[in-house]
Amino acid sequence: MPIPDTINRGIASSLSADTEDGIPPKRKCIAFLGTGSDVGKSIVVTAIGRIFKNRGYSVAPYKAQNMSNNSYVTLEGGEMGRAQVVQAEACGVEPHTDMNPVLLKPNTDIGAQVVLQGHAIGNALAADYFKDTSKIREPAFQSLEKLKAAHDLIVIEGAGSCAEVNLRSRDFVNFETAHAANAPVILVADIDRGGVFAQLIGTLNVIPETDRKRVAGFIINKFRGDPSLFDDGIRYLEKETGLPVLGLIPYFRHIEIDSEDGLPLETVIDPPENPRAGKINIAVIRLPHISNFTDFNPLIRNENVRFHYLSKPRNLQDYDTLILPGTKNVRFDLQWLKNEGWQNKIKNFTGRILGICGGYQMLGKTVEDPLGIEGNPGTSEGLGLLDIETVLAENKVLSRSQGQLADGTRIDGYEIHMGRTRLGPEALPMVQVESRNHELVADTDGAASKDWKIMGSYFHGLFDFPDFRNTYLKMINPDYPAEDALAAAEFKETQYDLLADHFEQHLDMTQLEQIVFGNIGGSGSTPTCAQTDSPEDRVEPVAPVIHRKHPAHFPPIEHHNTPTIIFLTVCSKDRKPVFNTDQMHMLLRKAWKTADTWLVGKYMIMPDHIHLFCSPRDREVSLNTWVSYWKSLISRSLRGHGILSSVSPGGTGPSSSQLFQRDFWDTQLRRGEHYSEKWAYVRDNPVRAKFVATAENWPFQGELNTLIWLNQ
Repeated sequence: MPIPDTINRGIASSLSADTEDGIPPKRKCIAFLGTGSDVGKSIVVTAIGRIFKNRGYSVAPYKAQNMSNNSYVTLEGGEMGRAQVVQAEACGVEPHTDMNPVLLKPNTDIGAQVVLQGHAIGNALAADYFKDTSKIREPAFQSLEKLKAAHDLIVIEGAGSCAEVNLRSRDFVNFETAHAANAPVILVADIDRGGVFAQLIGTLNVIPETDRKRVAGFIINKFRGDPSLFDDGIRYLEKETGLPVLGLIPYFRHIEIDSEDGLPLETVIDPPENPRAGKINIAVIRLPHISNFTDFNPLIRNENVRFHYLSKPRNLQDYDTLILPGTKNVRFDLQWLKNEGWQNKIKNFTGRILGICGGYQMLGKTVEDPLGIEGNPGTSEGLGLLDIETVLAENKVLSRSQGQLADGTRIDGYEIHMGRTRLGPEALPMVQVESRNHELVADTDGAASKDWKIMGSYFHGLFDFPDFRNTYLKMINPDYPAEDALAAAEFKETQYDLLADHFEQHLDMTQLEQIVFGNIGGSGSTPTCAQTDSPEDRVEPVAPVIHRKHPAHFPPIEHHNTPTIIFLTVCSKDRKPVFNTDQMHMLLRKAWKTADTWLVGKYMIMPDHIHLFCSPRDREVSLNTWVSYWKSLISRSLRGHGILSSVSPGGTGPSSSQLFQRDFWDTQLRRGEHYSEKWAYVRDNPVRAKFVATAENWPFQGELNTLIWLNQ
């Protein structure tokens, strides 16, 4: 049967959305396509995005279509895959549905809900959906164009294998996206699975010539052992294909990045070991259609918690808590629980029980699906542990939501559900909801038993935030040592930096930058690692690239006595919002005028970071020395006024030990780039952050000197 009319109407609505007038400026893109599923494309894109973000570029991820039940709600109230959320976080940008315009959420073995640009537009069987993807492709590529207009670099992820010849005419996620973006393609292969030569050479042999000409190199992922033992393999691949192996990436276990679309392959289900004394023992039932499994990652990595995924019934009495997770097919998975023998195990469990989203619905008396949203219409009897009844409705609730528990514990999360749940007299509301999608509300969410041992909520991401995590774990063990909120927030950023460091150590970044910015290969001509543009047209790299764990402050490159402009970013210590005050604005301008060995041009002061353009006046003074000097001027001025010493470490002002982050990021403008275009993007930062409606209204910006540049 054809794609349902609801999907066609959703597409038409999406295509009629307003677009910006004029032709967007040309931006660079690079695509990472896989030789198969689970070869590590998502993690590669995450690493590359972080690397270029750390080099001062505005970077955004893009995957035209993702298939996953692991989703997220954006600030705009749209739904997207978690993989692109992770990538956006690594790139330092707010997740947006344009980064994942098509999301397929499987609700049966052969069908899925279709989410287009953030909103569900219907259900479709796989066979019907893939008959004609042209109407989905157009809005997906519109999203790509929006990202290209807003960022310096788009890092594209493909889906599955890019060499599925039987699907090529309908596959718009891999090479069609690369063609649309005019992006060079890097093939990603997984050597841990074996057969890496067949993966790479076989892919090149079966794809059409037009696709083959896009390929500019290879990344071999998940290598174990001595890399020198693969030197002959690299030489063989490069000789046979004429393409460079840009990196042999070692397998890692020391970095924790959220998995993308399903439980990690190494996840152990039904582990043989038992709960451990002295730990908080938590079991999660691994439902067939489990969704948003990343809800539990903070528990998995908590050293005070022993965490088990269970699919086969076992004795639960040694566990402290049992969690029923979210699911994309509540009634199917509820019946699965009963068929597998879980129902009595759950009802007889004497510890705490928590249900999230679909798991919350299962805890009630009934789940009704009158419209057949998730399968055949009908009503299923729940576990009866909470006095609630749920009806699945046609319209999905998508919300970033905040509130608090009865004891005042702050709750922050996101809602993605079709269900509408009514509480009976024996159920207490779990959450007092205060806002949804930035609008104040007076509502409740979830339910709890009278003794609060059984709880359920529609909020995903509950454990991501230390307030709830600490409160809930202290309910189980009052001696649980509460986690520091700042340390928890810094953990994720540290992992992204560790990932970037790991990849930089094993990638030929010089060649990769030339592929991205210098148009080596991947442009529709026969791929060869020796191909370049003419010297007159070639865009030179910013500076020689070295492997590093901290920003490399390269000396400015001289181009035949042409002007030099550096784009500089300086952040506050712990990213505290301390810069956007009149006093700080005045002190910064005074310091920059005093430290006049470099000239400051246009600048933008944000709450927790500063962007500025500068040019060397005295080339004997390094950028590092100059930045350190004016930082010290600011700190001395604040200490002289008694400000640094009087602000408590937990306040919003500068800490007593340090105002600025120790390091900074610098990027040299390249030939062909326009100073005015770079500034125009930076100047809109307060607008993108929703601090002001127009850039002119932001008071903490200006220009101290007119910097000379070939392309103003």
